Amino acid sequence: MKFSLLFLVLFCVITASAQRSHIDSLLRVLPTVKEDITRVNLLIELSDEFFNSNPDSIFLFANEGLKIAQSAGYLDGEMRCKEKISDYWWAVGDYATAVKLLLQVLEYYKSKHDEDKMPRIYSNLLNSYRDQGDFNEALHYSSLMLQAIPKHLDKILAVANAMKGSVYFGMNNYDSAHFYLAKALEYPDRLSEGWIFLMNGRLYAKLNKTATALGFYKKAFESLRAENNYKDLAGTFISTGMLYEQAGYTDSAIYYGMQGLEIANDKKFNKEKVECYLLLSTAFEKVNTKTALEYYKQALIVKDSLFNQDKQKQLLSYKFNEELRQSEIRNARQLALNKNKIVVLLVLLLCLVLIAIILVRNNRHKQKLNVLLQQQKDEIQSNLRELKATQSQLIQSEKMASLGELTAGIAHEIQNPLNFVNNFSEINKELLGDLSTSLEQGNLEDAKALTNDLLANEEKIHHHGNRADGIVKGMLQHSRNSPGIKEKTDFNKLVDEYVRLANNGLRVKDKLFTASLVTDFDKTIGDIPVIPQDIGRVILNLINNAFYAVNEKNASAFAKANNYEPTVSIVTKKLVNKVEVDIRDNGNGIPQQIIDKIFQPFFTTKPTGQGTGLGLSIAYDIIKAHGGEIRAESKEGEGSVFVITLPA
Repeated sequence: MKFSLLFLVLFCVITASAQRSHIDSLLRVLPTVKEDITRVNLLIELSDEFFNSNPDSIFLFANEGLKIAQSAGYLDGEMRCKEKISDYWWAVGDYATAVKLLLQVLEYYKSKHDEDKMPRIYSNLLNSYRDQGDFNEALHYSSLMLQAIPKHLDKILAVANAMKGSVYFGMNNYDSAHFYLAKALEYPDRLSEGWIFLMNGRLYAKLNKTATALGFYKKAFESLRAENNYKDLAGTFISTGMLYEQAGYTDSAIYYGMQGLEIANDKKFNKEKVECYLLLSTAFEKVNTKTALEYYKQALIVKDSLFNQDKQKQLLSYKFNEELRQSEIRNARQLALNKNKIVVLLVLLLCLVLIAIILVRNNRHKQKLNVLLQQQKDEIQSNLRELKATQSQLIQSEKMASLGELTAGIAHEIQNPLNFVNNFSEINKELLGDLSTSLEQGNLEDAKALTNDLLANEEKIHHHGNRADGIVKGMLQHSRNSPGIKEKTDFNKLVDEYVRLANNGLRVKDKLFTASLVTDFDKTIGDIPVIPQDIGRVILNLINNAFYAVNEKNASAFAKANNYEPTVSIVTKKLVNKVEVDIRDNGNGIPQQIIDKIFQPFFTTKPTGQGTGLGLSIAYDIIKAHGGEIRAESKEGEGSVFVITLPA
């Protein structure tokens, strides 16, 4: 043990020499500085060098700095000097004076919103209230301190957690103390590491874990000497002595008590001095009761100077005055807030009055307008009824026009099988006459041959009759009103059927019409869900429009001069989850200024009497109802293309 103590003393001497070198350099610079603010800052730095090591030096340098700062009007330096002087009063045990100074400094930093310096003031207030025994107030400042420290400052957070743990330790709440003291050790880089080891040792001593406590005390001795922290070094001697005294090692307890008392007397650490006297009094009770009594008397004398009633009242007075001042600040703020609320309410009331005046005025104006609006409404409703009647007539006209085109196509389509039926019927009439003659002449071979020809012709008549019947049934099905239900339909077949109907219908109406019809159907499309009659109407309308466009261009002088060949092409494509139909013509095209209007109801480019302007509008509605899209692209003079996209 003596060898260990010798090592600690040598280590302390080396560390103290390094600190002394820094202090000496500051002392050499100090006489050369003439500017007051710089001189105050140097004195504050010198004062800080003696924290926890020499209270008299703290007071000496800080008090000199305070005088210069007050003389120079350097308010920030004055507050920092008062903060250092509070360190002196805390070190010697005058907690009331320390708290008084710290509250002044705290108020100054709050007025300047200097958030960086507040954690340090909170920690100093915590120390004073904790050592005085006011743990509730100390706990309050420990929470404020932890909230004010930025999360990235690990070194400061370590000691802040340990300080909160020390408050819980003083309240005998060892679970919470253990939580915060252990948390402090989790930080790899720590300020006041020796004191953190000391507090952990005291906690484990309370938990009767002597070996662990001694391990922490040993670390505390090493760190505190390295930090030149004599105040907590004295505390470590005291705590180690108390541990030995409880274990029954009286000599060791007296030894450590004497070591602590030597530091406390030398540095005027009065709180530690009381603790040393009490430790020695307890230890000497077992070997020399007279000496024990003397130490106990000394403890009472020093303790009375620290914790007498006047100082308790003084501390309570500072605390009460601070609470009163804070209450006055809150009341003043509330009063100002109430005044602001009254002003806001008056402004709102004025606004409400103005709004009421405006509303009354507007109401009178609205009443006049309502009469006029009612008259206009009646007129508009009358016009709307007329418009709806006209619209119904136009829609009916469009339907009749579509029906006429469809009928023309049907007539052309059915004419072919009917011609075959009529022709073979005429032939059979002649064959029946020949058969009758052959039978009268008894020519059975010719009769048999004529009978076979009749049967063959009847087969052809039956075949073409069935064909005509199928065409009629199909057309009847398409002419019925759409049930509005989608069904799986061979899409290419549907398109092809209505393309042929449109082509045949136009040829019936105009015998001179000629146009090339080009189709390219994607065979991979197959069946898709559509309403066949509705999609058929769309295809029929677009094909008729395309034929109209090429026929119109074909009649122009341009076509005759340039060997124009009217062409309409229909292409179907299978896309991803979609089917596309492109209907293209090489007519005159659609002017760009009207292409956005062609799907609007009643808009048409055809001459009066040749179109209602509803065909494309109805087509647009049908495609949208199927969840698809229809768009037009055109280049004036070269032609147009209508693109239909439907879900597959």
